[in-house]
Amino acid sequence: MILKISSNPPEPTPEEIEDCISWLGFHRIWGKLGEKLIAQIASSLYLLRVEASTNIFAQDATPQGLYLLKWGTVEMYRTSPVGKTHIIYRNAGELFGHISLGMLSETPAYRTGAIAIVKSEIWFLSRDRFEQLKTEYPEINGAINALLAQDLAKFQDRIAKEQARIQGLQPYIRPVPIGETIISNSKSSQKLAQQIEQATQDLKPIFLQASPGSGKTFISGLIHAQSGLKNRPFAEIDCAQLPRNAEGDINTDILFGRIDGLTGAIALLERGTLAIDNW
Repeated sequence: MILKISSNPPEPTPEEIEDCISWLGFHRIWGKLGEKLIAQIASSLYLLRVEASTNIFAQDATPQGLYLLKWGTVEMYRTSPVGKTHIIYRNAGELFGHISLGMLSETPAYRTGAIAIVKSEIWFLSRDRFEQLKTEYPEINGAINALLAQDLAKFQDRIAKEQARIQGLQPYIRPVPIGETIISNSKSSQKLAQQIEQATQDLKPIFLQASPGSGKTFISGLIHAQSGLKNRPFAEIDCAQLPRNAEGDINTDILFGRIDGLTGAIALLERGTLAIDNW
């Protein structure tokens, strides 16, 4: 589901404005702005009621405005060649969408996407009205700059880690079967399709045993594509290709990492699916 913001939102009712004034007045940052400015902000906000799994805005889209989370949880994420990467959660009382508007750019774009994790209520302030308020009430810049200074460091650190993660996972990323199904109508094929569906319902480890070339990676990809992790990375590591020591034991540093700094594939994957072949 994608959130659509009306170009002509309804005017907030007096009750909604009073509720917003009360809420902003007790906020640790907005409450310092003074009664007049708080009232102006409250009368400019448009309340959005969103269901869980609603995409609020997309990465690289042109910013429409600022979002202030009244209650609920929103995930900020980035898409990359290895899938969807979690950046940060926004919880009640927090602002999001402000980093892109606060950056000095003629053509700003959202640096992340945003999705509601649970049913949420969000106050929205349009970009044009935000710019107008900044002109009329310069003190609002102080609140925004305080939030920018606090959040930019977190975002830059997380995005730097994302780049290292992409580089580390790239050799193991495998394509995910899209729109593929089990074609045969035999009883064994029907049973396999049922087992795949059952396997998508939780995060328990799955053991596949079959001869080489029989499609274990394909089945793993089907399970991943139909699971709650379908937007996350799908990777495969063939243990037969891992280095061995003189005694013939597998060096599992690629999987589990090393104390001296090498991050293993399991940690790099974060939330995703890892197929381990020839274990």
